[in-house]
Amino acid sequence: MKRFFLGLLVLVTLSSCKTLDGTSPARKHDFRPSAANEAKIGRVYSNVLRIGAIAAPLPPGNWELISWRNWRASNNDQVHSTIFAQHNGRHVTELLNIRTSENTAAHGWQISRICQSSNWHHIEVESYAGGIGEGLCWGVAHSVWSAAFKGALEENRRDIIDWSRSRNLHPFNFGIARVYYAGRRNFILMKHTINPVALGYPDQPGLAWKGHPWSVENLPAGPPAHAFVQDQIREAEIWWQSFRESWF
Repeated sequence: MKRFFLGLLVLVTLSSCKTLDGTSPARKHDFRPSAANEAKIGRVYSNVLRIGAIAAPLPPGNWELISWRNWRASNNDQVHSTIFAQHNGRHVTELLNIRTSENTAAHGWQISRICQSSNWHHIEVESYAGGIGEGLCWGVAHSVWSAAFKGALEENRRDIIDWSRSRNLHPFNFGIARVYYAGRRNFILMKHTINPVALGYPDQPGLAWKGHPWSVENLPAGPPAHAFVQDQIREAEIWWQSFRESWF
């Protein structure tokens, strides 16, 4: 579970009656793009996009939708997992992963680990009440997409690979992610990942999240990589204000 959440900084949450990892106590649910979502793949979006119950603010720029996967939670509510991308003709430069709920949950969505982790380069928690599913937090950490995972997340990863190949782009292996979470009766988890390789940093293919050279444990103060991470923290703090205001 730690590898699933921390490796990709995506949602591993539970509500009192719902699971968000694509499984239920009884069985694993199928996930697939709906016909409506498949028709949206390849479109370019900017400013805001409605996903499920949420009008999700998009960071600046034009974002191509490359993956939209859905699954049913344990009480049959739908969860969305979307991937948007930008590229420079050679590399994926930025990825945007947004997960959110289709419907409002009467008892909220209980957070697991999102606002509790200490394995970030930076994290700030404005509020956290796991018993009622409320949370507001943001942070920055490394993100690894070069290893196989499970559920809808693995389908997202395969979609990234297929999309990159279709445009003859270098494989996207890792990045530094600006992560934002807000949850009450709905939830939204947004992960905006910047690719250092597109900016000239060495690639790190085939490495797992744990022990990665760009992890908070292994990235020493001083080198350009450390300065790069500090820049991402500053940018994340600026965007957090827009993200928070759009939610509340």
